[in-house]
Amino acid sequence: MMKVYRNNFKDILKLIVYVLLLIPIYGYLTFYFVYPPVGIIPLAPYGWMGWLFILYSVAVGIVERILLEEPQEAFMVIFISSILGYALGLIYQSFPAYIYGYAIYANSWKYFDFIAISWILLVFYIIFGMIGVFIGGFLREKIE
Repeated sequence: MMKVYRNNFKDILKLIVYVLLLIPIYGYLTFYFVYPPVGIIPLAPYGWMGWLFILYSVAVGIVERILLEEPQEAFMVIFISSILGYALGLIYQSFPAYIYGYAIYANSWKYFDFIAISWILLVFYIIFGMIGVFIGGFLREKIE
């Protein structure tokens, strides 16, 4: 009985590690989409950014499906990490307000602007991540 719990705990811990590794990636991608010149690492020329986000979403799904055996686990990791990464992008956006001390003057409209500009990315992350999971499953079968 204890072995069953230990194996389940190891599986859950592995999924949590994958989620924690993907959250900062999705957060940075979301922040970079809204504020491209502010980003530290340049990702793409301006006209290619939309295609690059689709490519990143598919690539993350492929890698997750190759690393994880079950497609449900890979989809769950993509879903949870994309939502939490999107929320982390909102937190990245509010860092300057709190660091420089003008958070009292910052209103909630900046969050609505951020969401209005970048809500499509959350859809991209989930849909194209799922497509990447399917492609990764095909590649995983070919590898094995």
